[in-house]
Amino acid sequence: MVKHPTQLLIAAALLAVGLIPATAQQSRIERVKSFTENGITVILSPAENKLISVIVALEGGLASGETTNPVLSDFTADLITSSGSKQTPKEELRKFLARTSTSISGEGDQRGMRFSMTATRPNFGKAWNLLAEVITQPAFDPTAYSTTLAARLARERRRNTNPEGYAGRLADSLLTLGHPVLGRATELKDIQAVSVPMMEGFQKQLAERSRMTIVVVGNVSQGELRMKLRALQSLPLGSYKPPTMPTLAPSAAPKVLVRDRPGSPTTYVSAGFVGPAITSPDYWPLAIGLAHLRNVLFEEVRTKRNLSYAPGSGLRSELGIGMGYMSVSAVYPDSAIEIMNRELEKMRRGEFTEEDLNDSRQVYITGYFMRQMTNGGVAEALLAAQQNSGNWKTAFSYDAIQQVNKASVQAAFQKYARNLQVGIVGPKSAVTEKKYLVGS
Repeated sequence: MVKHPTQLLIAAALLAVGLIPATAQQSRIERVKSFTENGITVILSPAENKLISVIVALEGGLASGETTNPVLSDFTADLITSSGSKQTPKEELRKFLARTSTSISGEGDQRGMRFSMTATRPNFGKAWNLLAEVITQPAFDPTAYSTTLAARLARERRRNTNPEGYAGRLADSLLTLGHPVLGRATELKDIQAVSVPMMEGFQKQLAERSRMTIVVVGNVSQGELRMKLRALQSLPLGSYKPPTMPTLAPSAAPKVLVRDRPGSPTTYVSAGFVGPAITSPDYWPLAIGLAHLRNVLFEEVRTKRNLSYAPGSGLRSELGIGMGYMSVSAVYPDSAIEIMNRELEKMRRGEFTEEDLNDSRQVYITGYFMRQMTNGGVAEALLAAQQNSGNWKTAFSYDAIQQVNKASVQAAFQKYARNLQVGIVGPKSAVTEKKYLVGS
């Protein structure tokens, strides 16, 4: 089976320089230190380059039942890092960031807020102090609020103008329907409801050390980091306990949701199904299997028949819950989806070789390691693993990926790849809905 040439070149290059050693997982785990300091969970991963990446996560929000507004966490974190602090005005903060090539940003999701920073080693001390200031003494600048609010409202109003993204959201809305956390999508009224007093109260509620996980990747000693953490000791300890994330029930039957755009020359299709939790032994077999399917779809749909430029499939994780997907954009969507559904069924029947699967697994491992080649990538992986599985060590799952075989992949497809929930954006006249209804 022919692989995407770019994937093959990347894989060959990394393998040639030895970036995927057999002992990769254990050696990386041994280098990471995890400890608790004044109630704060800390994960420290050494790196010998000149950059230091930091993520400070504060848990709480929609998933914890502390707000019903799905945009509050992200809006608040964004405004905090745009406003400076009570000690350092936003203009002074921006000048420092520009002068020193430092980045400080904030974002949030249903689980809480995250503040990220990347700085060079010489600027780390000052950058850390500024990051600590915006977390402990946020300014909530009214001008920054107005600017951010206007940008978010404009972005929400034009959100469905991108047909590819719209198709994905339609599929997700079917897939997560009824889930108390994932099923709560942001609406225009949610953004309009957020005020500065609301954000100030939310920040005060989350600014507790028991809610805080800090990941640091770079040339920082444990002793130095413990000293730095004193800048956060003014925050109350609190007694936060992370909630148990509700599971996402598999869809009982396939469904299709079409949004008619008669003038569009292309139809966009996104199909999803509920997958395993990231802690499940089925997670990596399904991830590798869908990566293999993506290579097959590239060959069958694009290379052989030129029906689509970029058909795809994969497994993503939302708050630790796996969701499989297939996607395609095509002038003749019925023809493309027939081929894709056929290849999906072949995966369920085990009509693929161990050799081809191994090739796809090695390309997947290459991408897996590439995502962790930067300090920021490692920090993101460590935090996601800690929050989604309760164990940062799962960020280094090389051994588990290597153990995936044909039998485990076929079993995962038989168990999960069914009852697809399909979102379609394009001319309704080009769509025969029954062709998209893939059941058990």
